[in-house]
Amino acid sequence: MPSIRNHKGRFSGIKSVKKITKLIVDRVQQNTKNNNRVSDHSYATFCNPVTPTEDITASTLTDDDLTYIPPDLVPLSHCRLVTELDTLANQLKSCRECTIPLHLHDAKGVRCYGLTGIVYIICKNSSCQTLNRIKLGKVHFGREKKGVGIFDVNTKAATGMIHAGIGETQLNNFLSSLNVHCIDAKTLKIRENEAGSVLENQAIMSQQRHLQMEILNSTTEDQTESRSGICISTDTCWQKKGSGRSYNSLSGVSTLIGKTTGKVVNHKVRISNCRICERAKGRGILPRQHKCRKNWSGSAKGMEPDMVVEMLKELDEEGVILSEVVGDDDSTGFDRAKRLMPNSKMEKISDRNHIKHSIISKLHELKPKHKELTGMVCDAIVKNFTYVVNQNVDNPSGIEDGLRASIKHIFGEHENCKETWCGYLKDKDSYIHSNLPRGKDLSSSQLRCDLEKLFIQKMVPQSKKLSNLGSSQANESFNNLIALKAPKTKHFSTSSSLNYRVSSAVLQKNEGYNYISELNTSIGLSPGNETLSRGNKLNKKREGNKNRFKSKQGKINNVNFSKRNVYKKQQWLKSKKGEHTTVRSVIILILTERLEDFATIDIEEIPAIPQADPLPLQT
Repeated sequence: MPSIRNHKGRFSGIKSVKKITKLIVDRVQQNTKNNNRVSDHSYATFCNPVTPTEDITASTLTDDDLTYIPPDLVPLSHCRLVTELDTLANQLKSCRECTIPLHLHDAKGVRCYGLTGIVYIICKNSSCQTLNRIKLGKVHFGREKKGVGIFDVNTKAATGMIHAGIGETQLNNFLSSLNVHCIDAKTLKIRENEAGSVLENQAIMSQQRHLQMEILNSTTEDQTESRSGICISTDTCWQKKGSGRSYNSLSGVSTLIGKTTGKVVNHKVRISNCRICERAKGRGILPRQHKCRKNWSGSAKGMEPDMVVEMLKELDEEGVILSEVVGDDDSTGFDRAKRLMPNSKMEKISDRNHIKHSIISKLHELKPKHKELTGMVCDAIVKNFTYVVNQNVDNPSGIEDGLRASIKHIFGEHENCKETWCGYLKDKDSYIHSNLPRGKDLSSSQLRCDLEKLFIQKMVPQSKKLSNLGSSQANESFNNLIALKAPKTKHFSTSSSLNYRVSSAVLQKNEGYNYISELNTSIGLSPGNETLSRGNKLNKKREGNKNRFKSKQGKINNVNFSKRNVYKKQQWLKSKKGEHTTVRSVIILILTERLEDFATIDIEEIPAIPQADPLPLQT
């Protein structure tokens, strides 16, 4: 019998060749099985090139491979899969080689790819016996059109994960509870990058479009030469809750929102850590090629002025004229921007809500010193201050007179009051205060002295600033939206995920909930009927809430709702205080009874020791 050569070219017997060949085939199948378990799509755009050991996988098979059945198929009853019925029905019409219809009960199994998969069905025609691969959903392709394609539902799942503000763990926990096949973390990250890059581009275009609208709206308004330009508000949020003393967030987001449009015209993100770079540094190797998002190495507090300066400078370089910048009283970023842009005529405007909260905090500091300064009195003082500021816009002298009159008003002096807001001047005999305890005037001279120091000595000199306040409420609302997309209890800032989620929040703020359908169209996917329906429903709901909250009745309902919450809290505290009082009374009563019993004992006479019972004798 002639000898043949083995795989190394050496002469060997038939048994040795068969043994070595079988070993090679087993290793290839084992590697193929493990690789397919790790990633659903080894052919994707951002994946590494396919290695030679993966040449026999189903993801690289062509239509000429009519008999190969993958070893990792699972039965149809293994789990639930997302299926597009029209796509499935069209493929089951006939075999790809003959015209005989296909049936699911002839399936050999299904190979899962994320939320969906491919069903392998052999044609029942005895003369055909073709292996048909039935895709359960639509697919699209990346840069290289090869393989079975990228399933649309997996890309939409990554988009929905960003939109809903959840991560891979939460998504797969939800899917597994429904017995739906889970998506591998690496596959989900690839699909997230696919959708996220488009999200960032669309967010930039949306900001540019609304910036032009803001400029157009500002030019149509009546403006003086000193106030020509757009008015914007700015605020910053961090992705970690501050403890009140320590602020060490690894990321921060700052935004600029136009006054007339209420839309985001620019935003910046600062990230001080990158997971890939940190892991490579810990191993002592160079990091692999990636899109590093780290762009900050300073403190968390220093992020805000740096981002504000960059955004204002970008607008100035684009030729946008800025008239007013609304923000909190921290003017570090504004002063730095003014030094870099000496020709700019922009002015720093304080935020109305920050001023109000500053007054509230100072009143709470005075509470321990004055028994008369209750919560009801604090609310009345803040309410009067708000009325004075809102009714005297661009009127510094009115601010000064109003602050002096409001302090005297609550202490029963009405010579500086006006009939437009003081009820005492309208009915002196029966007038009582509607927002003070028992409707009576305040009487503490020390409290009056402290209030005059706060409002007359400190606030009156700032009357010009108080007469021209702005609002950054739109920025605060946007910060809450970012907190929904990227919760502070989760860590997304060491990868590109935070940037994608901020871009998602920008699009939702500017374009509404239908931005998801527009994103799908840009990627090359179907917009989705239910996606459009849900987006239209939420847009209609948001517009209704906006109009309701702006109305007078809506504001009254909001105030009443706040009062009810305060009343419930007070009642709860009273009930808890009553419980503590009851327990204390019971303890005192028990101790008193014990003391009375103890008082009846004669402590002068020593009692005799009682006789002990004799022990029984053991026999």
